[in-house]
Amino acid sequence: MEQHTKIPKMNYFTLLIFVLGAAAFYQVPYLRWTFYDGVMELSGLDNTQFALTMSIYGAAGMIMYFPGGVIADKFSSKKLIPVSLIATGVCGFILMSGPGYGIQLFTYIVLAAAGTLTFWTALNKAAIGLDTSGDGSRMLGLLEGGRGLFQAIFSAIFLAVFGLASNAVGGVKTVLAGYAVLNIVFGILSFFLLEDKKAKSTKHESLHAKDILTVLKIPAVWLLSLVIICSYSFHLGSTYMTPYFTNIIGATAVLSGALAVVRNYIAQMAGAPLGGALAAKTHSSSFIVGIAFIIMTVGIAVIAFLPADSHMMVPLVIFMIIAAISIYIMRGVYFAIISEYGIPLRLTGTAIGVASVIGFTPDIFMNAICGNLLDKYEGIEGYHIIFIIMLVIALIGLAASWTLHFMIIKKKSAATNEK
Repeated sequence: MEQHTKIPKMNYFTLLIFVLGAAAFYQVPYLRWTFYDGVMELSGLDNTQFALTMSIYGAAGMIMYFPGGVIADKFSSKKLIPVSLIATGVCGFILMSGPGYGIQLFTYIVLAAAGTLTFWTALNKAAIGLDTSGDGSRMLGLLEGGRGLFQAIFSAIFLAVFGLASNAVGGVKTVLAGYAVLNIVFGILSFFLLEDKKAKSTKHESLHAKDILTVLKIPAVWLLSLVIICSYSFHLGSTYMTPYFTNIIGATAVLSGALAVVRNYIAQMAGAPLGGALAAKTHSSSFIVGIAFIIMTVGIAVIAFLPADSHMMVPLVIFMIIAAISIYIMRGVYFAIISEYGIPLRLTGTAIGVASVIGFTPDIFMNAICGNLLDKYEGIEGYHIIFIIMLVIALIGLAASWTLHFMIIKKKSAATNEK
């Protein structure tokens, strides 16, 4: 990527719209995480049907990651991002009306398509393109951290709005309407702010079938996929620290809830921008990801082997927070490795698509494994096995990330010698 010394101020404003849009975007399909009973009552579905809507959403989204990457390279982000946001807003209004089961299934498929077919990869690619000073790490870090910040802000605002409603269904309708409007507004703004770079591309720069095969043959893409698998598996495993603190260490439900907020929101707000800044400073996202894996490994090792005792609560909390921040440090920058490796921007979407469809497969198995272990082994034993698995995952990620880092160094050294 061509190096410049300064990022234009307008690029930061465009990134802000991306941050706001991304923060509102996923709240529509995942609103049940916050208002489960109200969303279910509004839907009019039974438990099985209600669960199936999210299963359909998850399965459709997973399938669409790879074609979404190809589409992001084939079409302009100026079209993809606004269409995704506006479509999600429309879906919000449809769900607000409490339609029949078939329409709800279709709506969740549309939400999945908007999320992974046209939005996710296009958003990350566009953020990388806004970083005219490096490999995209700074902008990706700000995108991830800012998303966490505004998700927390939106959640707090709409939780207050929900509390003013006379009943749960009325509150959910109001919240859905609010998120629907936000998505549409941010979709319109992104259309006018984004530059149509695809329109300026030459025919030679367009994506061809052989380019897709080229991406699939790049070892760095597969190593990055392994890095993401490890990072995301670790992230999903870390959610079981909340019941661990409550059921084993003896923390109150209030303290465990507060720790969950720190782990999910505060760590994201702090870790992702920090990762982006460090990667920009060191000029190496792969190096920062490797360091993050070292920190993550140490953190989970301490948690796994410290005595499960209330007297150990303070060091356990400290190392849990350290591990959580390390997760978001790498999540804020790992897609920038694509640019660092030297994959051109016109193929970035395909590379992100490949890495995402493989990297996010833990959604399919990680929770099932952890849940089964807790059912099979009572008390601390089940949690201890989960933490050991997380330690092994961190070690695999550590090896993959440093292999990738040294591969990039070798590639750059070879390119320098050729000159």
